[in-house]
Amino acid sequence: MGENEQMDTVSGVNAVSSIGDDVVDLIAHVDLITTAVGPVVLERIAPAIAKGLVKRKAQGVDAPLNIIACENMVRGTTQLKGHVMNALADGDKAWVEQHVGFVDSAVDRIVPPSASATHDPLEVTVETFSEWIVDKTQFKGALPTIPGMELTDNLMAFVERKLFTLNTGHAITAYLGKLAGHQTIRDAILDESIRAVVKGAMEESGAVLIKRYGFDADKHAAYIQKILGRLKTRI
Repeated sequence: MGENEQMDTVSGVNAVSSIGDDVVDLIAHVDLITTAVGPVVLERIAPAIAKGLVKRKAQGVDAPLNIIACENMVRGTTQLKGHVMNALADGDKAWVEQHVGFVDSAVDRIVPPSASATHDPLEVTVETFSEWIVDKTQFKGALPTIPGMELTDNLMAFVERKLFTLNTGHAITAYLGKLAGHQTIRDAILDESIRAVVKGAMEESGAVLIKRYGFDADKHAAYIQKILGRLKTRI
């Protein structure tokens, strides 16, 4: 969806139920866990993660394990950590603090409902744009090298960049589009009068972000242009 659309097949995937011992056994041996379940579901998966960590400790697996919640929320992994810690006995918490990294991240990618999901629940439609910013200060052990992962020591700078650029631009487009009688975000952003206001608002917030966090002005201008293009994507 968006520029350079293509069909990809993801292979090398195994599936296990989050209810039962299989997922607990996996957690006891892996070196990285990521989630993409939705903010309200984090609390529900925490007990299984806690059981896996307890089994990991019991088996003497002291190799670092890192957990990254890839959710549309601020500091999602920190919230997941709280749920996991609540599910642990006091005697296990110190071991988890020593060996498990709970690493916050900021994700940005539109994943609209798939028209084919009714007959193929495994088919997923995503936009071509993607961004995955990860707090490198929270890892245990060596930093991983993962395609698409961008490491930073100031995650909140990128969280605020998203909130005050993408989310701000999206909201203003929706509000002004509604007032102008447009039916979609795409129709609204193609209205030159609305586009000018949205671009101006993102440039104003951008000036603050550049001053506050030292973002490169040219790169931020390109980021704004990228967002304007994303808002035109037909969903």
